[in-house]
Amino acid sequence: MLRLCQSCGMPMSDKGLAPGREIGGSISPYYCHLCYDEGVFLQPEIRLSSMQHLVIHALQRNGWPKMVAWVATRHLPFLRRWR
Repeated sequence: MLRLCQSCGMPMSDKGLAPGREIGGSISPYYCHLCYDEGVFLQPEIRLSSMQHLVIHALQRNGWPKMVAWVATRHLPFLRRWR
C-alpha cells in the first residue's frame, strides 16, 4: 500500500522517501524523513502555502510540468499535519 507523508504528501516507500523517526528511533507511520525526525518536524514554523510551494518546485525539478505539480499539491490541506 502506498503511504503518503502526512506533511508534504510525497509517497513513502522503499524506492521513494524513507519514513521519519520518532523519539527512540521507531519509524513514524505518518511522516517522511525530510519533514520529521526524532519526533519533531524539521520545519516547525512552515505554513501550508510554503509547503505547497516547496513541493511544486521539488516536482518540477523531477520533470513534472508546473500545472501538474500545482494540481498535485491541492490535497495537502487534507493531510494530518494541516487539518
